[in-house]
Amino acid sequence: MYICSGMSHEPYTGHSSIGIIPPSGSTLTMQSAKIDFDDFTFDPTEHEFRYLVSSTAYTQADWATLNAAAAAATPITNPSTGLYEADFTYTNATPATTK
Repeated sequence: MYICSGMSHEPYTGHSSIGIIPPSGSTLTMQSAKIDFDDFTFDPTEHEFRYLVSSTAYTQADWATLNAAAAAATPITNPSTGLYEADFTYTNATPATTK
């Protein structure tokens, strides 16, 4: 599992439903929260939340490929000032395998 933030990603290897990797069918929420000194302002007309479940180990050079393969999490809601979020259902066709 890769956790992506902007142009960076961190690999996490494990099995679904153990540790930080959720069980298949779980609803996950992606958020952007502007707090105090943050200088990034999320604009839902320009920015989006995207996700991809894959066993492929992408590199920084593969960013365009990864981004094109990723699905958009919609709708993006704004439940409070500076907070934007979107949910998606995590599905993994092979939850017992290492991702």
